Amino acid sequence: MVRQPIPEDEIDLRRLFGNLWRARWTICAVTLAAALLAAAVSAGLPPTWEAKADLMVVTPPVQTLSAENPSARLGGDLNVVAVLRPALSPEAVAALGQLTAVLQEVAQRVGDSPDRLRRNLRARPVRNTNIVELSARASDPERAVHVAEVWATVVIEAARRPFSGEDVFGTFSQQLKAAQAALETVDLELREFNARSRISELQARAGKLTDQLATYEVRRNDLRVAVRRAEAELSKIQAELKNQARMLVLEKALAADPFLHAVVAEGSGRTAQQTAPLTLRSQEQNPVFNVLEERRALIAKEVEALRAELGGVEESMARIRGELAGVRSALAAQLLEQTRLNRRADATRRVYEALLLRREEARIFARSNTGSVELLGRPAALDKPVSPRPGRNAAVAAAVGFLVAVFGVILRDAWAAPQVGEASARTLEEAP
Repeated sequence: MVRQPIPEDEIDLRRLFGNLWRARWTICAVTLAAALLAAAVSAGLPPTWEAKADLMVVTPPVQTLSAENPSARLGGDLNVVAVLRPALSPEAVAALGQLTAVLQEVAQRVGDSPDRLRRNLRARPVRNTNIVELSARASDPERAVHVAEVWATVVIEAARRPFSGEDVFGTFSQQLKAAQAALETVDLELREFNARSRISELQARAGKLTDQLATYEVRRNDLRVAVRRAEAELSKIQAELKNQARMLVLEKALAADPFLHAVVAEGSGRTAQQTAPLTLRSQEQNPVFNVLEERRALIAKEVEALRAELGGVEESMARIRGELAGVRSALAAQLLEQTRLNRRADATRRVYEALLLRREEARIFARSNTGSVELLGRPAALDKPVSPRPGRNAAVAAAVGFLVAVFGVILRDAWAAPQVGEASARTLEEAP
């Protein structure tokens, strides 16, 4: 049975696994060397120890003002609605532990730099609990325990510092007075604007001018149609006038009028037979031409009158458009001013209501217990250093070394395959 040749764009898995099997010792050697190197480097690194301290956040309920309470609005009575809200939370305590002032205090007590402490300290609230876990890392387990203990102490002290609620209440009161004065000012401006406002008058005037403009537009369209019809009729009459003569020339034999024939013969001294061949020629106006000319004159006057009326309508429309543009401009300015005052009044009212709410919260918060933070036991270090870990590092290095060795063998065989093919081709060509 003849073996079919494998196309160049397909992979021969049998040959691939054969090459990997022949290079198995090389792959194993590279993997083992990488694992040993990683283990040796990890064994030579200094160990890092971690100590943990747990803080319990005690959060009693506090009364505050509900945002949905209608009594908190402008002009209402301040009736405080009791709702339960934690004054302190584990997230707030964890954020407190990462403050620059807290880290500087810890660095001053343990004799270290704040930047290094920031890299080695980690605060994490435990989910669904009131516990905050503080972790501190150091090169010595006792050092890690000491740093964790000092850090927990500083966080507890920062959480227990008295809150100056009265000062905040006074600040909010001053801001509330300023907001109330601003609200009264903008309300007064709004009332004065409404008293002198011409919005209704301008809207009525704009509506009236719009109706007049629409009426004139209808009349203008009718006049344009009438002018076009009159001009078409005038052109038709002028064309007919070109085909009609102004005067008609009439010829008749002189013998057809016996009396006239006799008078001519007597006056010329000729006989009746001699004057009989003579003809009588006369001119008279063409009645059709006269009728058409009169009709043309009437239509021309009608066209002129229609054009004059159309010009007057268009002039009136231009005047109304200009007046309407001025009315609309004045109306837009009035509406813009009214919108600006309304928005300013709404914004000032929202600021007033927000300050009213915050002042009441500050008053309640100043007279309430905000909770406390307690240390759950003395910090303790872990049994083993968190880094380095020679076993894990050796396993990772072995996996990386194995992959590098495998890819190296595959690339080497792929590089050598074209050269072998060319050598085989030359051998077949040289064979007799």
